[in-house]
Parts: sequence; structure tokens; C-alpha cells
Amino acid sequence: MIHWLFQVASDPATDVMSRRAAMLFAGLATLMWQARLAEDSPLRRSLCLGVSVALAGLAILGVAELVRGAVGAGIGVELVFAAVLLSFWRAPAG
Repeated sequence: MIHWLFQVASDPATDVMSRRAAMLFAGLATLMWQARLAEDSPLRRSLCLGVSVALAGLAILGVAELVRGAVGAGIGVELVFAAVLLSFWRAPAG
């Protein structure tokens, strides 16, 4: 799916990186799923900010690769997720 999403050719190198990225994203998804119902706290805000920064960084790199013509428009997903998570990060109340 990642080859289709980013419009890159399937070869041994992209296959290896795709599998590694899948495990990284599975871990982040599990972390965020488990934290979804946690009360507002510095830890929850840190989780949201950290994952937002990671996804925003991937999106920025993806935009550069898109401009370069190396990938397709799949980076839009990272931008959306980064923005949504960033909306959960806020300064402590009070």
C-alpha cells in the first residue's frame, strides 16, 4: 500500500523501508490509541506534541520529495494527522 500511496516503485530497498515504517507507525498508533481516553495531563500533551512533530517532519520531508518529483501526493495524510494531533496539544488549564 505504501508504494501506491507515495507512488514509488517496489524494489528490495523500498520494500525493506516500507516494512520498517509500518512497524514504526503501528507502534505510534498503539501509543496514541491507548492514550486517547487519558485525562488531560502534561504526559498526554507531550505525547500529542511529540507525535505531531514527527508527522509534521515527515510531511515537510514529503513535500520536498514531492517537489523533487520523487514521490506522489501521499504526504497529505501525514499533514492531516499532524494537524489533528496538534489540536489535542494545548497549554495546561489554569
